Amino acid sequence: GNSGRSSALVRMHYSFPPEVQLAVKSLEVFNHWKELVDETGDFHRTGFLRIVPNGDLDVLRANVAMQKKLGVNVELVDQAQLQEIEPEWHFDDVTTAAYEPDSGYGDGSCVANDFMAAARDMGVEYRRKTPATGLLVTDGKVRCVQLANEKIEAGAVIAAIGPWSKSLYQNVGVDLPIENEFHEVVVLRNPPDMKGGGCACIDSITTTYFRSDASDKTLVGDFLAQAGTSVKGAYDVLVSMGVITSFVPYLYLFATMFKLQREPAGADVISVPGGTVVAKLVACLGFTTTVVTIALSLLPPPDEPNKVLAVGKIVVLSGVLLGVGAVFYYLKQRQNIRVDAL
Repeated sequence: GNSGRSSALVRMHYSFPPEVQLAVKSLEVFNHWKELVDETGDFHRTGFLRIVPNGDLDVLRANVAMQKKLGVNVELVDQAQLQEIEPEWHFDDVTTAAYEPDSGYGDGSCVANDFMAAARDMGVEYRRKTPATGLLVTDGKVRCVQLANEKIEAGAVIAAIGPWSKSLYQNVGVDLPIENEFHEVVVLRNPPDMKGGGCACIDSITTTYFRSDASDKTLVGDFLAQAGTSVKGAYDVLVSMGVITSFVPYLYLFATMFKLQREPAGADVISVPGGTVVAKLVACLGFTTTVVTIALSLLPPPDEPNKVLAVGKIVVLSGVLLGVGAVFYYLKQRQNIRVDAL
């Protein structure tokens, strides 16, 4: 996504060996930024901790062993060592973690701007607000980029466009196995007595990642709220929540309509044509279709990668939303009772 929105962790801890090798190479670039890019850079070597639940420690150990073979400076550390690394943190639920002393974080905007400045010095032409609409193939190779009003031919085309790669590659028959994820990130101002500048960290126990941001703030990201869900999946969850919370009141409406047929109608009441029998049928039909609508809104789309998690989020988040409304209603009712009593 947008470079300026990057959480910008510089860490070697990945489970896919080629990705680890790429990260090792990137760390070399950050360590020699001035001589390679001829810019000051903004890499902060704070160290990096990878924390996992006890049930995942075997996987953590295997990953660390693989990373060490690929040249990563990483060690497994116990609770006592963790407390030495970060004395102000609480590690009560952590027995073992992976520690990379050479890692840390950077600044996404700074990195992108530095690369751009170096590229311009080498003769690269940068075009702002010029989207590529397609790739054109010649003799089985991509040799041209289609823009809105022109084509740019080249001996080689490099597409480093992250989440936008999938749609661009589809027009040349390549289906990239890429799924975008939606992460919520917040920057918090540190309390006056909090020591800043600690390790960057990914913590699977609390399902958060965090790092320092300047000297007085902390960036915190969450990977539970949309874990295993694409951006489209997050939108589908919100739509389903809207349907459920909008239709639940109709359940009360139709149930009340059915129940009131036992009561005599007042002189100013407009009755349903056909009498009590028709009214009950209408109430039953309305109640049933509402239930079916709510049930269908719980079904995840066929392309949802984690269907069980998606359904769980819809149920829980809809319940929270309805619960908040119920609490406000209850408090207002109590307030009205007190006023009446006075």
